[in-house]
Amino acid sequence: MKSVGITGGYVQGGGHSPLGALHGMGADQVLSIQAVSADGRFLTASPTENADLFWAIRGGGGSTFAVVTSMVIKAFPDVTTSVATFEWGVTENNISTDTYWSGITSYFGRFAEFTDNGLSAQFNIYPQGTLPQMALLDGKPLISVSPFFGVDKTLEELKAATQPWLDEMMALGIKVKTSWQQFPSFYPAFYSELAHTSTGVMPYNMTYGSRLLSRRALNRSQGLNATMAAFRTLVDEGHMFNGFQLSPTLEKGSPIGSDGNAVLPAWRDALSHTIIFALWPENFTAEEQMAFRHAFATGESGLRLLRDVTPESGSYMSESDRLEPNFQQAFFGSNYPRLLEIKRKYDPLDVFYAVNAVGSERWAVKSLDGLPTENGPLCRVQADSGKG
Repeated sequence: MKSVGITGGYVQGGGHSPLGALHGMGADQVLSIQAVSADGRFLTASPTENADLFWAIRGGGGSTFAVVTSMVIKAFPDVTTSVATFEWGVTENNISTDTYWSGITSYFGRFAEFTDNGLSAQFNIYPQGTLPQMALLDGKPLISVSPFFGVDKTLEELKAATQPWLDEMMALGIKVKTSWQQFPSFYPAFYSELAHTSTGVMPYNMTYGSRLLSRRALNRSQGLNATMAAFRTLVDEGHMFNGFQLSPTLEKGSPIGSDGNAVLPAWRDALSHTIIFALWPENFTAEEQMAFRHAFATGESGLRLLRDVTPESGSYMSESDRLEPNFQQAFFGSNYPRLLEIKRKYDPLDVFYAVNAVGSERWAVKSLDGLPTENGPLCRVQADSGKG
């Protein structure tokens, strides 16, 4: 199966998946690592050898500490996997926009119940508009929850687990369009629903950012209403959401080692990793693009609305906005000081570099057009003058 490199950005960034509601993060599955250090040494990293490096590589970010050549990872018995899809919209259900959003609130309010039962999902919330990907929606809002995974669940068990929510939706006046399928094992279920390869050029310009939504933010008696109000504002502004229902707690992941691993602590309290997309016209100049992207990343709307309802949380470094303010806190949280210390120990000359990686604040790419790309020289940042 075509995939990102499991020993690279996936595990080193943390690594989420439909199995997260059962087994935690990808980084939680690593038992030992072999890597080449910046000074050319071949090292083993494990709970008993180079334990600090072992901790850092598992979730502390890629292209930072060493070149990983191999990993030993956990394996789990294969299990029956059932998959559902759920969909509703304003036009399809002949409902008001308020009722449509009541349905979305109902769904998100069940995230804790679903994930505590080992159920995971992917969702997309589409706005009104005339962009190519929205043409089939007739300009009307639509939400698709697909796939909805019941790993180690029969079809009957998955239906029983979701029926109370579907009953609640019916009481709201929303008849959810559903489909159901059972697979003998996880791989064919995953591959049939998610692992598709797309090729070609995107027909529009786009940026995106993300936020981890905590249990508090999706609790019906605490932050749910404020979170849904932020979602609705952003969708009304033309933004599209893609996200995941999950809960990769520390208990589920059980990473080996006395101090766990370097996965962003906010992941352990998250019920959703939510990505928001923003698109701009093709005829934007470089200056207009930068103004648009800065407004999305740090302005009064855009990602700020999600930060405001989840101040205790963070952002998944592997699917985030590179203009995220205070990336050290957003991507690494309380782990950052220790990660920086380990970076200095194993790579004091900054042989390894990536945008917004640990220690990257000492460097900057000087692109000719001023856009946030790698199209330019990598320069040392001078603390006294601010020049590269």
